[in-house]
This record gives sequence, structure tokens and C-alpha cells, in this order.
Amino acid sequence: VLLPTPKKSHYTFNLRDFSRVIQGIMLIPASDDFNTTGLVKLWVHESLRVIGDRLIDDEGRAWFCEFQRKMVAKHFSANFDKVFVSLKRGRDNGGAITPQDMRNLFFGDYRYTYS
Repeated sequence: VLLPTPKKSHYTFNLRDFSRVIQGIMLIPASDDFNTTGLVKLWVHESLRVIGDRLIDDEGRAWFCEFQRKMVAKHFSANFDKVFVSLKRGRDNGGAITPQDMRNLFFGDYRYTYS
């Protein structure tokens, strides 16, 4: 699904993209209240920022959302839908998290002013 084609020539991913995801994660200051759920949210946010922003069709976004769901279960031993349950707020149908729900994901901390 994410192979480059004439229509999707920008679908070339390399180690620089991987390092941008890791760099985004490493920018978070150490904290006692940062746990696995926070790490999952941060990893998903950064991978959406670096890779997901390049995706141009719904098929690619759906594939990437499902890929993230599998990676969260496999590598973090967490339930993707439980981690992101707050993104389903206000929806009548419970169901699984969709790529459209993931567009509402924002990772930040506004409790303190740093500047």
C-alpha cells in the first residue's frame, strides 16, 4: 500500500524518517508520571506526524492506522482502542478508532509555561 508510484512518488521512507520519529519522542522531558500509555500516544503521534502526513488517500490512512494498532499490541502490549478511548468521545457508535479519529490526536502539555 505504501509503495511509491507515479501518483505517490513521495512514498519513499528511509532511516531519516525513523530518526525523526525517535527524535520527537526524545524531546519529551523526563517525568515521573510518564507511563506506557503516554509513550504509546507519543509514538503514534510522532509516527503520524512524520509518516501519516504524507499519506494522500483513505486506503493508505486506513492501512497505517491498522499497522499502528498491530504494533501497539505487539511491542507495547497495550490495547490501541483503550489507549485512545478519549478520541471516541461524543460518538454514538463505540467501534474501533478510525483514521479520522486519529486526526484529532494532539500531544502536548499546557500545565506549565516553559518560556
